[in-house]
Amino acid sequence: MTFPSISMRIGRALAWAAAVASGMAGVSSVAQPMEPASADWQIHQDAESCRAVRVFGTGEDRVFLSIRTFGPGSAVALTVASPTLPKDPSTPREVLVSWDTDQQEMRRVGLLGMAGTLPTLTVQLASRPVTAFYKGLAEHWVAYVSSVDPTAQTIRLQIPGAPPLTLRMESLQVPLAQLAQCENAQLDKWGFGKDYAARIASGPELLDPDSLEDLLYYPKTALMNHVGGLLQLRLKVDAEGKIAECTAQESPGRSFAADSCTSLRRHARFTPARDRDGRAVEGFAQLSITFARFD
Repeated sequence: MTFPSISMRIGRALAWAAAVASGMAGVSSVAQPMEPASADWQIHQDAESCRAVRVFGTGEDRVFLSIRTFGPGSAVALTVASPTLPKDPSTPREVLVSWDTDQQEMRRVGLLGMAGTLPTLTVQLASRPVTAFYKGLAEHWVAYVSSVDPTAQTIRLQIPGAPPLTLRMESLQVPLAQLAQCENAQLDKWGFGKDYAARIASGPELLDPDSLEDLLYYPKTALMNHVGGLLQLRLKVDAEGKIAECTAQESPGRSFAADSCTSLRRHARFTPARDRDGRAVEGFAQLSITFARFD
């Protein structure tokens, strides 16, 4: 399922977009692409995600690129770790993302963080349709689906206050295929079975996406202080469209994740998954949300 770009508060969203455009003016110079330092992507699997990692450059200027997925249909958390990024964890920044030099730049929300001593920047994207994919702007929301270009040879990221990062990835088709294999193994481990993709004709779909604005309460103190966060939830939706299980795969805090799951189980409703014969069955769904405030 995909959601078109919509805004529950059009004026607020347009103001944010204008601010991004203004802050990004004059930063379109193209940096020399950094070459990969390793021949292959390294695939890692943990309890809730699959990750493809590659290193670019050498010495102290090395850049680490991670592409992390949380199951079939999840958002893609693209993270770069580089000494050139600002050291300001949990701070949202406007990011320009482009695939190859001739592609149109996408304005997206990124979150700064740290990996050991290296600053990081994480942007949520999508390589396929996702169940639900939101960014929260203060107390208002915009729903969107942005794309990963699996055939692109380079990716370029630009944020205010840092030099552009341009990485010659080569095609992402190979690591994305490896991540898909990892995700199928995860589905089996989570109790959906190895044959889930073959059995299911359509996955669960959130009935009222606008209701998320009233169901998820990001801490007001964090928003007031412009502290952003990522929320990634794995859901098991029963044949009646109710959430039977809710697991936080990524969250700004344990209590926030627990409160979000409790609220969603009580109030959120989905159209159930359908098998190949059209019957309503138990299905797998996810929510991928970036919380950020710029005003």
